Amino acid sequence: MRIIICLSVLFLFVSANGYSQQVKIPKEEVEKGTQISGDEEKVGWASDKFARGITNILTGWVEIPKRIGEKSKSNGAGGAASGFAEGITWMLLRTGAGIWDAVTFPGSLIIPDEKPIIDPPTVFEKE
Repeated sequence: MRIIICLSVLFLFVSANGYSQQVKIPKEEVEKGTQISGDEEKVGWASDKFARGITNILTGWVEIPKRIGEKSKSNGAGGAASGFAEGITWMLLRTGAGIWDAVTFPGSLIIPDEKPIIDPPTVFEKE
């Protein structure tokens, strides 16, 4: 039970910080010549990668009903069966990508990489 509560709190924390959070600088500051340091940018990449990883770990299972719905619209009952198989495959890929992102996010502080390893980055984004 504690694990579920901890994961829920972590998910809310990550969601509250905003997936793909962007640093916004007021127009006045830009005109003065204020710039974002490279360290701030790297921290942003790392936090985005961690948020994407946790999101994919917790929502990877959503790929199954998503793929079933997509395939059954075009192919009927046969599409539902192939959609289930495709959903399982995408669930494993998305969950694995989420684990990778969540474990390796500190590396983004050293070598920044903005590109997610799976496209679309989360199950809720359009392909």
